Amino acid sequence: MEADECPCPQCQAAREISLGSESEAIKPCPCCGADAHLVPFAVPKAIRFYVQCEHCGLRTALISTESEAVTLWNCRFMEGPKA
Repeated sequence: MEADECPCPQCQAAREISLGSESEAIKPCPCCGADAHLVPFAVPKAIRFYVQCEHCGLRTALISTESEAVTLWNCRFMEGPKA
């Protein structure tokens, strides 16, 4: 079975995200500066989303929409060097 044919909720949500429209770019991790990514997570009768750092594992809470998860993550990002 091809990855794009998998019927599981996580893969379906990932396909919807990748096919999605103009989404807000995910900013780097506010702690370590590494890349972060959006993760779909299946809960009973729903899909929730969180953003997680690929390096240190920092993540948001489970959020009902991908755009809200990205917005929550991005509001924690601070430009420039840490004091």
